[in-house]
Amino acid sequence: MDCSYCGEPLDWRCAPATKLHPECMTRILMGSAAHQLKDCRHFGGRQPEDPPGLTLRQSAWMALEVFNRPMLALAAPAGWEAEMS
Repeated sequence: MDCSYCGEPLDWRCAPATKLHPECMTRILMGSAAHQLKDCRHFGGRQPEDPPGLTLRQSAWMALEVFNRPMLALAAPAGWEAEMS
């Protein structure tokens, strides 16, 4: 069975009822890393929702990492996008 967000196979961490990886669920609920950092187009920022060159699941992992670091989300340093790649 595949994740309904990223299309990759589900693993043991996934609840069958959701058909989502935990990181994909976070991405859906909380938004992309750029959105959480208020640097996407929704907030007048310059970053794309999901960085080019990353898979949907890699972008979901990035969003989960930002979500788990509340201080980073409050004050993203200049050039954060280069540090995340």
